Amino acid sequence: MLTQNMRLNSNENSNPQTMSTALFTEWLLQIGEGIVGQPDPDDPRDMSFIQIPHSLLIPPTHDSLQQLIHFVYGTKLVNAPTVIDLSTRAIVCPTNEAVDNINSMILKSFNTDSRTYNSTNAMEPNGKHTSDLEGSFPTEYLNQLTFPGIPPHTLELKLKTPIMIINEQRRITSIYELKRDVIGSAIELRIVQKWRHDVRRYETWFLGVDRFGDAIQILGQRTNQSYIESVVNVSECYTISEYSCPELDKYQKVLENDFYIDVGLSSVIKPLANTITIPTTWFCFASKSQLAKLGEHLPYYPYFIGMLSKIRDYTKHDGQPYVLILTDDRGNEVPINLWKECFTNPMKLNRILITPPPAMIVVAVTNLKPSVSAGTLRHGSSHATHMYVNPQIPETTELMNLYNGPHRPSTTPSGIPAKLKEIREKTRLELLVNLHNPQPKHNFTSVINTSNVGYIQEKTVLVKASIVDIVFQDKWCQMICPTSRDPIFRRGTQWYCSAHSKIEKPILTHKFHVTINDPTATISAIISETSFNS
Repeated sequence: MLTQNMRLNSNENSNPQTMSTALFTEWLLQIGEGIVGQPDPDDPRDMSFIQIPHSLLIPPTHDSLQQLIHFVYGTKLVNAPTVIDLSTRAIVCPTNEAVDNINSMILKSFNTDSRTYNSTNAMEPNGKHTSDLEGSFPTEYLNQLTFPGIPPHTLELKLKTPIMIINEQRRITSIYELKRDVIGSAIELRIVQKWRHDVRRYETWFLGVDRFGDAIQILGQRTNQSYIESVVNVSECYTISEYSCPELDKYQKVLENDFYIDVGLSSVIKPLANTITIPTTWFCFASKSQLAKLGEHLPYYPYFIGMLSKIRDYTKHDGQPYVLILTDDRGNEVPINLWKECFTNPMKLNRILITPPPAMIVVAVTNLKPSVSAGTLRHGSSHATHMYVNPQIPETTELMNLYNGPHRPSTTPSGIPAKLKEIREKTRLELLVNLHNPQPKHNFTSVINTSNVGYIQEKTVLVKASIVDIVFQDKWCQMICPTSRDPIFRRGTQWYCSAHSKIEKPILTHKFHVTINDPTATISAIISETSFNS
């Protein structure tokens, strides 16, 4: 803050006509209070014409700038400049052109050897119209341009001439401050995920996290793809600048953000020392009920975490997806289909870590993609899905403590409440659709073809009934895995489980014919020995 008028206190100025410091201060206060000046007829409230005292002016002559330079710096300071003296004096100019003129005049006053440096200017290639731009902006024109903070095309330096180097401290922005379709300033991020789309192979995506724990998608595509892949690594931190923030399309969007960071050859990507101020992971978990509420057309791909209950292998769509069944903190089971794009990539899924599954294992699955099959809402892996086994996060500790504790949650039966009469009179799909979306004014066919029917959250129904008769038959038996309790298959003389490979001692279970009834009807059913015992 300026506390002294350096011009009036200058020892080199002994003009008796100079206004004293006290009078100058009083004059400034009167200007601020609107006392001094002639009001402008067009705007008398906010504008006035003020007559500056003659003692504060340098007369406009041919050597006015020389007088100004001599008045501010003096002969002694120009010939023998010091950092302390220069830091207390400055000439404020209205334009950059005036700054260059004054600097040139001061430089000529030094009688030392000089050296001239010229810049190299050219148009940067940008697509197929580069040649047209080069014709419109020749090198001679580029050499005439001057910009704040950038030296001119011709820079002359002299020995013993003071040079002020401006070290611009770049402000580090955050993901929260970014705006769509705007060139972003420097941002510090840690890369926590990397993926490619199976169809759009020219796109390589990264997930970046800033120091505030916010996440954003980062894209290197087409001509920039190989370069970005070579300089950006997962788990490393970087300072990224000179990037844009375009809008995401529906095939690219996996987070809640509407835009992404687009980096390329012109972007500045500098490695950043691994710092504890930037999180090493990023998760945004949803519960089973939240997954159901999000539905099929959701604004982003949610995450889920749970205890690993079972692993099942199925053959579907010319591949063998792994189906993980995870149990959340309330005992709700959520099956997740891991398709080929996930289980063939060891960076996304390491099957060795979960085969055979240990007694207690927590699995976090990212970016689940919903789909509807036969009216049922399902969740599977997407091109961005990654799996983490026992991740070092608080949710893992909470689940471990919960399932190891005395109040371990039991598996909660899931399904749509129904009556035995409805089960007897309707097909399974008809039953589930009508119970989930009751529309009595339409027949079944119109309900299935109506776009506003929605989806079936559950694949089973719940019935409150009584067992009135039991019939045992030897032919109703089944071999199951002693660990997962899933059915197993025979290969030669050995039994195999899809989750635990070879089984030495399978368990033989039976099934029972039963008769059950409720107030609406009586039907026959089959109950497994495991369910019967429980």
